[in-house]
Amino acid sequence: MAPTILLTRPAAQSARFAKALHDRFGPVPVVMARLTETRFLDTPLPDRPQGVIFTSETGVRALHRLAPDLGGAAWCVGDRTAEIATEAGFAAVSAHGDAAALIAMIRASGVRGPLLHARGRHSRGEVAETLTSAGIETHSVILYDQAECPLGEEGQAVLGGKAPVLLPIFSPRTARLLVAQAAGAQAPLHVVALSQAVAEGVSGLPAETLTIASRPDAQAMIDALAQRLAAVRPA
Repeated sequence: MAPTILLTRPAAQSARFAKALHDRFGPVPVVMARLTETRFLDTPLPDRPQGVIFTSETGVRALHRLAPDLGGAAWCVGDRTAEIATEAGFAAVSAHGDAAALIAMIRASGVRGPLLHARGRHSRGEVAETLTSAGIETHSVILYDQAECPLGEEGQAVLGGKAPVLLPIFSPRTARLLVAQAAGAQAPLHVVALSQAVAEGVSGLPAETLTIASRPDAQAMIDALAQRLAAVRPA
């Protein structure tokens, strides 16, 4: 049976990733069944900071929604986030997907703050606390929430079928939500995780294979999916 790729990110990110998959693989079956949806928050912002830290592209959009003319320096965890921040008018630099490198880059910049970390409610790592402890005043501001969604009938049908299912997972929280909602999955599952932290979050899933992308970015995820597709596609 032909495998299906099941996408569980919020709608906009899943749609973009689905397009990239079709560009790479052609008409491969893709089902979008989000496990979270983005809800922007009207959070008061502190006085104009000396710079902004973004650990997600959603953080960029959330801040730009509240302060469209802010601009200035922006330190970003990954290349895609830096691209979105540049489009929003920031002078953005990327840590290429490495959170530890992001903190090190900020510390090496010589900035003293105050900085603003624009983040979601469910955020890993204590970026603001770590930088403040290092003498760089940093304020953490929660600007959006990723509310949990039920997987939906189409997603459950894919997991309950007999065809192989490829699951690209991009965050530890999505991994945990998937484990909770896919406990009764009957399909052969093949997980592709963005990072070791994501892989640990999905450890409770009854997957036949678990692959970790070589880099924490979308292109590496597609490369890893290509290997899995080649392995599970019928001859």
